Amino acid sequence: MDFRYTPEQADLKRRAAEYARLLMRYEDQSEQAGGPLPAETVRELTRAAMDAGVYAINMPVEFGGPGLSLLD
Repeated sequence: MDFRYTPEQADLKRRAAEYARLLMRYEDQSEQAGGPLPAETVRELTRAAMDAGVYAINMPVEFGGPGLSLLD
């Protein structure tokens, strides 16, 4: 049996990795603040997750999520 990513899964993996790298830029700021980032930063990161297609990954498309499978 051959386990390979489909082109769509490979693209999702790439987009998720890019988003994770973006989040890592805010790790120190979050730690120093003792938790949550400023609301504007959270909004920007949420929008970036939506744009990358990695926001609410378990939600159906009709509710604003990408409708990904459990495997994805």
